[in-house]
Amino acid sequence: MVQRLRTGPSPLSILYVVHGFPPDTWAGTEVYTLNLAREMQRLGHRVTVLARSPADRAVEEGGPADFSISEDRFEGVRVLRMIHRLRHGSLRESYAQPGAENAFRQVLLKEKPDLVHFQHLIHTSAGLVQQAKSLDLPTVLHCHDYWALCPRVQMIRPDGVLCEQSMGYGCYLCVMERAMNQIEGVHQGHRFPPASSGEIDHACDKIKTEVDGIPDNSRFWDGFSDLAGRYEYVLSAYAAADLLISPSRFLRRKLMETGRFNPETFVYSDNGLRTDLIEALNKMPDPEGKIRFGYVGSLVWYKGCEVMIKAMNRLSGRPCVLNVYGDFRPEEDGFHARLNRLADRDSVRFKGRFDNTEISRVYSEIDVLIVPSLWYENSPITIHEAFLAKTPVVTSNIGGMAEYVRDGVDGLLFRAGDARDLSLKLARFLDEPALIETLSRNWPRVKGIEENATELADHYHRLVHGKRPYQNRVLLDYTGDMTVSRKGPVERQGPHMLLLRPGGQVAYDIVPARGGQREIRIEVVALGGEEGVELGGRFFVDDVEIGVLHPFTGGEKDETRTLVFQTVIGKHASLLQMDTKPGGENAREFFLRIGRVVVAEHGADP
Repeated sequence: MVQRLRTGPSPLSILYVVHGFPPDTWAGTEVYTLNLAREMQRLGHRVTVLARSPADRAVEEGGPADFSISEDRFEGVRVLRMIHRLRHGSLRESYAQPGAENAFRQVLLKEKPDLVHFQHLIHTSAGLVQQAKSLDLPTVLHCHDYWALCPRVQMIRPDGVLCEQSMGYGCYLCVMERAMNQIEGVHQGHRFPPASSGEIDHACDKIKTEVDGIPDNSRFWDGFSDLAGRYEYVLSAYAAADLLISPSRFLRRKLMETGRFNPETFVYSDNGLRTDLIEALNKMPDPEGKIRFGYVGSLVWYKGCEVMIKAMNRLSGRPCVLNVYGDFRPEEDGFHARLNRLADRDSVRFKGRFDNTEISRVYSEIDVLIVPSLWYENSPITIHEAFLAKTPVVTSNIGGMAEYVRDGVDGLLFRAGDARDLSLKLARFLDEPALIETLSRNWPRVKGIEENATELADHYHRLVHGKRPYQNRVLLDYTGDMTVSRKGPVERQGPHMLLLRPGGQVAYDIVPARGGQREIRIEVVALGGEEGVELGGRFFVDDVEIGVLHPFTGGEKDETRTLVFQTVIGKHASLLQMDTKPGGENAREFFLRIGRVVVAEHGADP
C-alpha cells in the first residue's frame, strides 16, 4: 500500500502531459515523469498522466483511431494514452496539431485538473498550452531540451554541426537534409522571424535562387512557410506558460537569449531522481584488475557513441574495457551495425538493455562513466546516477554536461567529438592509479525526487491559489557571458564566465528591472592557482557608480565573492556596466571575472 502524506492546504489534481511514457518508452523525460507522478501521489495529490502513445496496428487492421484515448495504470499511476501515429499531413502538423488539441481539450473538460504540468509538447501540439489557458488553468512547462528552438530537438544537424541558435529559414534545409553547407548563409542573409506571410513568400523566392543542389522540384519547397511559422508559434506557446522550469542554466540561457521569456517566471531547478535504486550499490573491483569504463543510454549517433568506440580502440591492448549498456540491435539498426564493426571486441562489450530497477547492478560494473554526447545535453540523468554510485564521469565539454561535471574534481572534460582527446583523458586512469580516488573525494549533492516533488508542490499551490510568487522576487538572472555589449580585452571562460582583462568593459541589460528599489548581486570568481592575478572593478547603473570591488587575489582553491549593492533602478535606466578601474579613471587597472549577475526586488531571495 502506498503511504499518502498531506502537504499544503489541500491536495491538488495534477495533470502531467508528456510525449511518451512507460512501457512504450523509457527515456529520461519519461522516467522523470513517472517518478515525479508517483512521488506526488505519495504526497497525497491526485495525479493523472496524459501521454502520446503509438499504435501497433493501422486503423484498417482494427487499430484505434488517431487521437482516441484509452485509460490504464502503470506502477500505480493513472495514465490516459492518446494515440498519435505521427503521420503528419503537413510540416505544420508536427508542431500545431488540431487533432491533439481537440482531444486534449476534452480531457481537460472531463478531468477538471487544478493545474497542468507539460513535461514536453513534441508529438502532441504546442497549441495545448493555449487550450489550458483558455480554461483558466495554471500551466507549468518543463524545458527538457531545445524543441522550442529546434525542429530536430538537439540543436545539432545531421552533418554533426552544432547550432548556437535557431538558424531561421536555414532550418528548412536541415529538416529536408539538403544543402546543409549553405544553412549559415541562408540564416545570415534573410531577416528572421518573418513579419508576414508575404515576407515568407519573398524570402522563399530569393532563397530558391541562392541555394545550390536543390532538386528541380517545386514540391521540395511545400513546407517552407510551415517551417518559417514554427519559430513564432512554438516560442509563443512556451512563453504563455505561467511557469517555466529548466534543469540546466545552459538551456535556460539559450532560451532567454531569444528575448521572448520573462526571467521572473522562468526558473532553474535541476530534476530530482530516485536515489533508492542506487543506495544499495555494492561495487567490487574487476577480477582481472582492468579499469571498467562504462556507457549507459541510447546508442544513437548524436550521443557520441562512435567517438567513444574510436577512443577505446586507441587504448587497444591496455588493461581496460568498455561496458556499453543500452538497446543494441546491429541486425536491425544500421548505426548499431557500424558500431559493431568499429569496436575492438576484446575491449568493448555490448551489454544490451536492462530494467531500470537493475541500475545498481549496472553501476557496480562501471569504474568510470563516459558521457560523450555531441549535442548540448541538458541535465543527463546518467551523470547524477554516476555521482550517487560514487563513479567519476568523463564527459563532453559542452552544454549541461560541462555544467554538472567539475573538471578535475568529480570527473574530466574532453573536447566534444574529439576521439583522440577522449582517449587521452581515459588513458589518465591507466597511467595515474590514484585518479579514481582523487576524483571521488568531493561528490556534488544530488537532488532526490522527494525534494523535487516538494519544491514543485509549493509552486503548484502558489499558482493555483493565485499568490504569484514570482512577481516580487528575482527580476534578472544572467550568467557572466550574457552581456549586451563588450569593449576592449574581454573573453569567455568555461561554460559561462566572462573575464575582463585590464581595459575591458561590459554591460548587461536591466530594462526588465526598471522602476524601483533593487538589490544587485554580482558573483566575482577567483580561480585557484592564480595567486598573482588581482581582481577589481567598478559597477554602474548607466553612468552612475553604485559600487567598487577593491582589488584582491585568490588562493589555492576557486573562490566566489558575491557583491551586493542596493540601488534604485529608475524608469529610464538601461544598462548595468562594469570596468576594471576600481581606483577611478586614471588609476591602475585590474582583472575582473564575472560568474553571475542577479537583480532582485529589495530583500528578495534569489
